[in-house]
Amino acid sequence: MSSYMTRDEAAEYLRVKPSWLRDHPEVPRVKLGGHIRYRRDHLDAWTDRQRVAASTSGRSSRSRKKS
Repeated sequence: MSSYMTRDEAAEYLRVKPSWLRDHPEVPRVKLGGHIRYRRDHLDAWTDRQRVAASTSGRSSRSRKKS
């Protein structure tokens, strides 16, 4: 498989709809010859960054009070 994926291939890889990729420009992409393409290694790095952000948001660092 090529290291560049079409929107449909990238959507399948990420398990999202192609329209979701179109509507989320923060997902890394490259433009080659007028076509949008996605690199697997860029998508992997982006999802890793999202996972770290999601795991730290909304969690309290305070310990639970003892009764």
